[in-house]
Amino acid sequence: MCLGACLSLVASYNCYKLEYTMRVCMIVPRYPPDRCGVGDYTYLLAWHLARRGVSVDILTSRGLSDAVTLPPTDGDVIVAGGAVVGAAGVRVRVLPLIDDWGWRSLARIYAVVRTGRYDVVHIQYQNEMYGRSASIAVLPLVLRAVRPDLPTVVTVHDYGTPWPRHTRVRLLAGPYGKAWFAAMLLNARRVILTNEQDEFRFLHQRLRYPIPASRYATIPVGSNLPIPAPTMVRATAEASLLAPQGSLLASAGTMTVGYFGFVNPAKGVDTLLEGFAIARRRRPHLQLVMICQLHGTNKYLSILANRIEQPDLADSVVITGELGDRQAADVLARCDIVALPFRDGVSLRRTTLMAALALGCPVISTRAVVPPAMLEDGRDLMLVPPQDAQALAQSIVELADDPDRRARLGAHAREVARAFAWPTIAERTVQLYQQAVAQSGRGSA
Repeated sequence: MCLGACLSLVASYNCYKLEYTMRVCMIVPRYPPDRCGVGDYTYLLAWHLARRGVSVDILTSRGLSDAVTLPPTDGDVIVAGGAVVGAAGVRVRVLPLIDDWGWRSLARIYAVVRTGRYDVVHIQYQNEMYGRSASIAVLPLVLRAVRPDLPTVVTVHDYGTPWPRHTRVRLLAGPYGKAWFAAMLLNARRVILTNEQDEFRFLHQRLRYPIPASRYATIPVGSNLPIPAPTMVRATAEASLLAPQGSLLASAGTMTVGYFGFVNPAKGVDTLLEGFAIARRRRPHLQLVMICQLHGTNKYLSILANRIEQPDLADSVVITGELGDRQAADVLARCDIVALPFRDGVSLRRTTLMAALALGCPVISTRAVVPPAMLEDGRDLMLVPPQDAQALAQSIVELADDPDRRARLGAHAREVARAFAWPTIAERTVQLYQQAVAQSGRGSA
């Protein structure tokens, strides 16, 4: 798509007679149907903002021409000029216009922002999504220089710093990346952190990034799965617990341990398999249901696949493959126990954890260096040391033997998850936008 056509598309919504309290351009390279936690977060946040009268444009990668444009729940929806508009004026539009997120993308991003007449530009920052380019880190600086009345908000999903593409500069890669990362944070009107671990790190790096406390806020992520009605769970999930070969189905008397999410070393799936194998030797009625894909050529996936084929696991592990969001929620809600043994510990930035809590699942996870204050060990979930298969197995056995404790954990999990509900997250985000706009209107730093 040429730049002229791109700008015409951005400007086209002005012909629709809809009233909005605010117009936001949200920037993210990955977006559904592309599988990405940050993309899912952006999709859900955008729609819940839209239901509060915020008009949202998603500026994303050009290859996502089939990006999801429908809201996350059923409703009265009409399609108008590429935007999906609900009966109450709910509007989210996807703009797949960026070919490469390197330095050449800056001109196109700025052209879109200038033409769109936005009130806020909201960057979803996760270093790898942008190819580790510093260009997105420069955008707040450019906008502050050219459009001081247009505030930039940055949600920091990780602390990865940009990496120079030119070999000659790589000797200075550390200072280079930290300098641009600092420039992004210092020129953003507001910074959103998603968990207390990042807030702790942020505070301890204040000398490097001297940002006043008034300019950042911690707003957790929400569940990336819909929450089915309890009466629907059993009926729809029963057919979902089939392995790809159709040979395994949880039978009466089986106790199901569930896992949900991507598979990589940080998720501790190797510890999960070892811990489950130990627990099953003590409780043979246990079954592990993994709501994930386990196909790939990297070494870690090969190790896991080989481990699952061993005699002590071969007849007790179900791998569902990729499921739709509603089907995945149904299967996860049916699990008796959910185990998420993250290597770096439990964190509010984990959308899979938020999903399990919101579904009222008894959760076993791992202790973090900076534990989330909102989650109490033994009340809202059970915590074990990271990479400790024996401790994980012991917790699985304890919960398997104690239905009353599972029920209490599930009830408390559902209660604490209300703080992570998307309407609450959207409301706090709108308040932060309003603060950024008010501050920019005064021209203050």
